[in-house]
Amino acid sequence: MQIKFFTCFIYLLLCTFIYAQDSTTQKHPLFKLSGISTMGGGSRNNLNYINGNKNQTYTSKQMLLSMWPAFANKPFYNYTQWTGNYNSSTNSTMFGVYLSFDNYSKKKNRYAIHSQTNVGITVITLNSYYAMYGNINATRLDTLYQKQGSNYYPTAYYDNVTLNSANVSYKSTNVGIDVQQLFSTNEKKLISVFAGIGFTTNFSVLSQISYEQYQQTGINLTANSVNSYQIDGNYNLTNKTDSIKDGGVVKIKNSVLYQLYIPFGFNVRLGKNDKKTISHFYLTTQARLGFQVLKILDVNAFVYTTRYITFGAKYKF
Repeated sequence: MQIKFFTCFIYLLLCTFIYAQDSTTQKHPLFKLSGISTMGGGSRNNLNYINGNKNQTYTSKQMLLSMWPAFANKPFYNYTQWTGNYNSSTNSTMFGVYLSFDNYSKKKNRYAIHSQTNVGITVITLNSYYAMYGNINATRLDTLYQKQGSNYYPTAYYDNVTLNSANVSYKSTNVGIDVQQLFSTNEKKLISVFAGIGFTTNFSVLSQISYEQYQQTGINLTANSVNSYQIDGNYNLTNKTDSIKDGGVVKIKNSVLYQLYIPFGFNVRLGKNDKKTISHFYLTTQARLGFQVLKILDVNAFVYTTRYITFGAKYKF
């Protein structure tokens, strides 16, 4: 209910913003619809802070327990973690449809050709690989010896190895509003460049944790004793058998995603003759550098640095 109310509030606010009138002349809307565009791309995000603390102060088990209490009941909860505290990066994909508005200049008494406001509906998907856990059980089957003088020394071991592993990941799909204020060179040229500032607010329509537990068994020949096995070791198993012991998808609490970023890039116009339809089309490349805050309701707030690369097309009326 709160999310629906807030979404309606944002919609009404944007409508008021878009159709606001110049109070002095009452003749020109402050914003005039000038085009429509689509844009899509991806990002690699680095996790910096969790609830204001550096990410190194949290383990993946603490994070997962806060989002998924049943994690403590899974067998792999007591496994050894393979990769540090947890992976501190996520992959994001985004797709958006935008309306472009020219900004009216009171000083020049006309619509500016070097600035525009983009308002769009975006879908952002976050894929976060949190951690992998595992344990190893090895049973000695045979030992090979080499004779040196009158003594025999072990040179190789045959072990029956069972490797249990599990990986856990977080995913959310978020829908919301993206607003950009851009300043550009003359878009009537074949190539124009732009930069500005942008802000996104998205609400999750799907938040989930996926997990899979594997088991691998086989025979391993090694020069090391059984006590030297490491969780993240490399093994050359023969007579190998792989199996999935458990897996599933768990829905968790909804989230809100905020982004504050600096967009910059360039447009390529497909023609110079305004009378031809093709000249109203543009190809666009946009980079976004900024910050992203993922707030999982009643749980944690995760702060990322983001680096989006997006591509799209635009039609200018």
